[in-house]
Amino acid sequence: MAGGTGPTLAQQPAKPIIIAVAAIALLAFIAWLAYANLLAPPKTPPMSKQEQDVNNWIKQKAKESGGDPSKLSKEDYDKLQRITGGRGEMALRGFANNPQ
Repeated sequence: MAGGTGPTLAQQPAKPIIIAVAAIALLAFIAWLAYANLLAPPKTPPMSKQEQDVNNWIKQKAKESGGDPSKLSKEDYDKLQRITGGRGEMALRGFANNPQ
């Protein structure tokens, strides 16, 4: 014969309050996952020191030239084109129009 007379833990029905709390916690977790993976805006990765130096150099040249690549020296223009992969004019105008 069994030692206890009352129902064991496996035989007791789950209490409605425990089920409700677990369901709310599960819904909150799913909502957080949906926001973090689907709705949150993307985060830009931090720039390295070298990337920040290049960025600052392009900003400086954009400010000096007013976004006009023809006002750059031949050396600066060539460096800009090399750094940006041939898109120097677009980068120069972008930094001149939107200095952040």
